[in-house]
Amino acid sequence: MPTTLRTASFKNINLRERTELIADVPAGVNLLPVVSTEGYVSGDVIYVGTLSREGCERAAVDSIVSVTSLSLAMPLERPHSAFESVWP
Repeated sequence: MPTTLRTASFKNINLRERTELIADVPAGVNLLPVVSTEGYVSGDVIYVGTLSREGCERAAVDSIVSVTSLSLAMPLERPHSAFESVWP
């Protein structure tokens, strides 16, 4: 008789939805226009772009400006296109 095993692999605080850019972002900016900032806080490390692909950048959130805007501690080094992922 088959049995389903369920385990709690992650705490709820480790599970956050990714968001995405809602506009093109040139290199040198530190303000990201995103679909939603829900779940993000100052000090979070994020990744802008496709993970494990060239052009993906690591950044730190400085502050939450609005429900659709994240301020970064340092400016981005590369341009990014609308709809690119922003990973928590």
